[in-house]
Amino acid sequence: MPYEGSKLSPAIPDNVTIWTWLFETTHTSPGVKPSGGFRDASTDQFLSFDDIRRLAVRLSNILYHKYGLRAGDGICVFASNTIWYPVTMFAAVRLGVVFTGSSPEYGPDEAGYIMKASRAKLVFADQGSLKAVAQGFDRERIVLLEPARSQLQDFGTLPSVKGLLEEGDVGGAVAPFTIPRGSKNDQICAYLSFTSGTTSRPKGVMISHKNVIAQILQMKSLGRQDLPRVLLGVLPLFHITGLVQILQLPIVLDQEVVLMPKFDMKGMMDTIAKYKCDELWLVPPLLIRLVNDPIAAGHDLPLVKQFNTGAAPLAQEIVDKLAKRFPHIAIRQAWGMTESTSALTLTPPVLQTYENAHTVGAVVPETVLKIVDPDTGKEVKEGDSGEIWAKGPQVTMGYLDNPSATSETFDQEGFLHTGDIGSMLPNGLLLVQDRLKEMIKVKGVGVAPAELEDLLLGHPLVVDVAVIGIPDPYSGELPKAFVVLSEKAKPEPQTARELQEFVRQKKSRSKWLGGGVEFVDQVPKSASGKILRRMLRDQERARAKSSTVRSRL
Repeated sequence: MPYEGSKLSPAIPDNVTIWTWLFETTHTSPGVKPSGGFRDASTDQFLSFDDIRRLAVRLSNILYHKYGLRAGDGICVFASNTIWYPVTMFAAVRLGVVFTGSSPEYGPDEAGYIMKASRAKLVFADQGSLKAVAQGFDRERIVLLEPARSQLQDFGTLPSVKGLLEEGDVGGAVAPFTIPRGSKNDQICAYLSFTSGTTSRPKGVMISHKNVIAQILQMKSLGRQDLPRVLLGVLPLFHITGLVQILQLPIVLDQEVVLMPKFDMKGMMDTIAKYKCDELWLVPPLLIRLVNDPIAAGHDLPLVKQFNTGAAPLAQEIVDKLAKRFPHIAIRQAWGMTESTSALTLTPPVLQTYENAHTVGAVVPETVLKIVDPDTGKEVKEGDSGEIWAKGPQVTMGYLDNPSATSETFDQEGFLHTGDIGSMLPNGLLLVQDRLKEMIKVKGVGVAPAELEDLLLGHPLVVDVAVIGIPDPYSGELPKAFVVLSEKAKPEPQTARELQEFVRQKKSRSKWLGGGVEFVDQVPKSASGKILRRMLRDQERARAKSSTVRSRL
């Protein structure tokens, strides 16, 4: 049976752009003056949302006249979190220029691919990404997001956003982009967001104006009455959560967003206390650090009202530790992906308890979920597990220049095939168990890596863990754990045997760690906190190939 969210009233507008809807529409109550904005935690500089609007208008005029940007063109930004990020982003949106945010940690090949695939005509970078970006792009078309803090060797003098804004007028005022006659806002791409490829290059997800407006309205409809006022922005802004939940939703909610350029535990604790942050977006790896890192041990976060999390399963053992440390903080789970402009499900305020934190919330408004047998495509009965398919106004336009991948992921009925395995509980909350493509097949039995990871995270010697399947001639695959040990544990065979026995005592035979235990310094993860199991699988394949070659010599 399909699982449907409620209806939104009024309906989602289909004839306005993100710019018009965010900045030329009143979102606060009559007589209430907006007070929100973006603050830089490292400099204390603050730009109100009105400042953002004013600066973005000015920058859009400069981009139009000085750099010749027009609606449909593309720009890329490779930068850490900064208050100049939203200024640049909204300047592009105002012109109808397609904005692509990417990781500042990309090397030359990765950055070059993104710039080419997105058809960028102008690139913004910070000092950390400049070298990689400049190897694949015309230096005359590169702008620094912030002024250089020191002399740029080999680059000379490059313009910065702030420097451009301080220059004199370069031309007349440019009107904002509007939806062309005969078109609707779900047909026009506003953002490109590149997803990590598992077997190929990253794919550019086309996010429409309507996708973003719909997601903001969906999130707003499920907000709590005592709305948090100060949101911590430590997650990267180029990720879909940063793009929507940190850069745009707070404008409608009139929140202050405190941006941190990068995560470090002491810096985060100090920032939360200094600015009295009462809402935190933290992916599971950061929540794991929060309950395990000695630096955070003395902080009980008395002013925080709400944890927001998602992107990866949250182990029950971590939930239990959070509940013990922070019983006063509500926990809200969200589940979705770049292809759904962030959230398909969200925990409603009355259910934001640690007892429900193992689930990912209820279906958001205007959205339909189906849970199907991945082999037949037929719906399973309530409570049974299957692949989750989703349909709604936040489901994106598809992949840029990739019709085959688009047709594989988005079907003709408009359903997004998420690739996640889950089931619906009787209380209407969704339980997500694992990725379809990451299930380990042991003698034909499906084993979810997340289930074993959750179990191992409850062992006192384990700080972090990832589980994959490795080939086995008898069983097909066997689970293998890559474990980050606590400081008091020793990476020796006895410790590995102890962890294997721990699993053996608590799980059925197919879930035993027959592939062994390997100790690592860290588990590879994406910017959003998802475990990059493909990197571990590639590592194992390379080892197996090397071993085969040696045996032949």
